Amino acid sequence: MNDVFARTTDPDTSHEATHFNPTEVEQRILDAIADRVSGMTCHEVVIETGLPIQTVSPRFKPLHKKGWLEYHPTLDGKELQKRPGRSGRRQLVHFLKNRAPFS
Repeated sequence: MNDVFARTTDPDTSHEATHFNPTEVEQRILDAIADRVSGMTCHEVVIETGLPIQTVSPRFKPLHKKGWLEYHPTLDGKELQKRPGRSGRRQLVHFLKNRAPFS
């Protein structure tokens, strides 16, 4: 199998489990985002969960790859939704998968 969430030497069941069972930290991130219909930036998740940025930030890519999070386009469809973070730079907004955009 060619999954990035388990070692190539791990059994098939380990590879399968990476797609169905969020880690404790992933679950905290998902729970925080689930409460926000407008989605959340990485910085907003850090504030909401109290987890350090170094813990939260690397979890987004795997959560998107597992199909639990997605991005939504802006109303004009020209780019993905972003909001300013702590530094003032615009950050991507993460949404739970299958949540209707602009709700």
